[in-house]
Amino acid sequence: FRRVTHPIYLSRFRVYVEKCGTTQEKIENINNHVYHKFEEAREKGLPVHDIDLRRWALIKAREESSTDFVASAKWVLNFKMKNKI
Repeated sequence: FRRVTHPIYLSRFRVYVEKCGTTQEKIENINNHVYHKFEEAREKGLPVHDIDLRRWALIKAREESSTDFVASAKWVLNFKMKNKI
């Protein structure tokens, strides 16, 4: 394998598979889920607050088994800036 330049990478890949993906992949899934929920709420004309974004993110984080994810105020701010909300 060309990408496997060192044997230690194989053990990392095994860990990623056991954990159902990397942390970055899990965070990206959480962000996509929250944005989808935001779009659904806005289409229905419902108000969306920061607490709603946090709640949706934490629910998805539990589903992704991402125990180290915290929907902090900084995360909410970055999410809103990234998605131009």
